[in-house]
Amino acid sequence: MFNSIRLKTLFLKIFPVTTLFAGLFLLSSCAKTGGNDTDLSRLQEPYLDFIATVYERMDAEYYKPVSREVYENFISEYKESHLSNKKALTDGTGWLAHLGSGLLVQKLKDPEDTFTNFIPPKEAEEYAKKVYGYEHGLGISGEMSGDVFVITDVEVRSDAYAHGIRPGNAIMAINGDGVDTLSPEKINSLLFPPLGTEVNLIIAVIEERELLPFTLECKEFFTETVEELPTGLPGVHYFKINKFNRETANDLEGFIENYGPENIEYMVLDLMGNPGGPPLAVREITGLFLNPGSRLVYYVKKNQPEIGLVSPLSDVLYRGRLMVLVDGKSGSSSEILAGVLQAHKRAVVMGKENTAGGASLKTAIRFEDGSMLALLTGQSFLFDGTLLGFDGISPDYVIPEDVPDTRMFALGQIMLSMQEENPSP
Repeated sequence: MFNSIRLKTLFLKIFPVTTLFAGLFLLSSCAKTGGNDTDLSRLQEPYLDFIATVYERMDAEYYKPVSREVYENFISEYKESHLSNKKALTDGTGWLAHLGSGLLVQKLKDPEDTFTNFIPPKEAEEYAKKVYGYEHGLGISGEMSGDVFVITDVEVRSDAYAHGIRPGNAIMAINGDGVDTLSPEKINSLLFPPLGTEVNLIIAVIEERELLPFTLECKEFFTETVEELPTGLPGVHYFKINKFNRETANDLEGFIENYGPENIEYMVLDLMGNPGGPPLAVREITGLFLNPGSRLVYYVKKNQPEIGLVSPLSDVLYRGRLMVLVDGKSGSSSEILAGVLQAHKRAVVMGKENTAGGASLKTAIRFEDGSMLALLTGQSFLFDGTLLGFDGISPDYVIPEDVPDTRMFALGQIMLSMQEENPSP
């Protein structure tokens, strides 16, 4: 049997002292590195969890299948390139998580899809206003004229309008300060304060010929989106629709009802530059031009039954002639409205080019930190089966490129048509 001295001597012969110390150092380093790896993984976890949530929502709701392999490869690369520095991993799900989510979405989406994007919190708030067509503020806009701020516009659904403030009135003071002492930037910030803020105004009410105090609250409201432009032609009415929101149909209906649908001989709907809005807003508008129950569009979503829309019953129905103007910026619901009226042979669609090609079904998913995933969730088809794809709606009549004023050109065509139908004796 070996005694302890002989065992030690044999051990050192087999493993020299330098090898022994090297082994001990290696074991120590491995233990230390393992700890670092554990700490790094723990710090990376909230970032990866957030990005995983974005992937899961896209995998469940995007209109096309998304690649799990692309996702896993991205995570591997992203951990190495952006999440390997512990000092940078300090905010849990801040800008690094948003950056990763944005890069991932770009890798997963269809290259032709220009809608789907990840939007950070600050930009998401403005995006939501644009998409859903609401605004917040006191509802007043205008400009300085001498020492007073002349009100040029009051939103009809705002707190200012509800209090009886109208264009032509003048603001003399805001929160006790004369407007002549405030910069334009300061006035703007006071008229568009944070939601729920109360603002005190002194206003010169021209009709009453007196100064009156008002306390207004900053609220959210749906903006007016329909504007009538003069035509100079009897019986011809031209309506510019800048975008769609839940009140657009009511606004347009009000114009038609005011004139009486039987007194409008020709109507122009100008959708040029209109980026769209909620599809249900367009559904309500079709009720002004189509018989109730007319088929409009249907949507095909992944793993879900088809969803179809039909025109509603409306108190006002215009049966006269109709022209729709579009351009390359007419998108989303603008294309649906133009396409539906064209397919029903209810309107002549005119423009210099096809529409934007963005009529697919969309959604905006909000996360707890205020960020958003704007997602294309389904394909849109007209009632006759025509795909509303990335090519957009083609006009019935293509306006020459060299025409400087599309509006005046359209009105000129209407005038010629009316002259041909009713030639002078």
